[in-house]
Amino acid sequence: MKAKDRPTKFGLDPYFHPLKVSMPQTNWRIGYYLSDHWLISLGQDHMKYVMQNDELVDINGNIDLNGVWDGVYANESIVLHQDFYCLSLPMGLTISMSKSDVLIQICLSTFWTLHLASFKALGWVFYIRRPILR
Repeated sequence: MKAKDRPTKFGLDPYFHPLKVSMPQTNWRIGYYLSDHWLISLGQDHMKYVMQNDELVDINGNIDLNGVWDGVYANESIVLHQDFYCLSLPMGLTISMSKSDVLIQICLSTFWTLHLASFKALGWVFYIRRPILR
């Protein structure tokens, strides 16, 4: 099955409109350093990744939902229409605990320092997805 990215065209509205901020494709993350090396963060990934229709796919297995598509399929090829299955991955919430180690530190001026760091993270992702079998 093929899917494609469907971002919202950039503009002041809806990217910066307070009531429409969750409509465009956005990613944000906020974190807090618990110590010099450990941090915890919370983020949201709002994507527009939608399946493409009218694709020839192989199907194998059982469908038993009292619908038009009920049956046993054994490596058959069907055209995947939106009236059969629709998949969209719109939103995910991530929580992570990370350990950072500074690999290189370069002093650029009195106020600016460049850090190259490595991050090792353990995280949890909670996705809201909309698979719909019709």
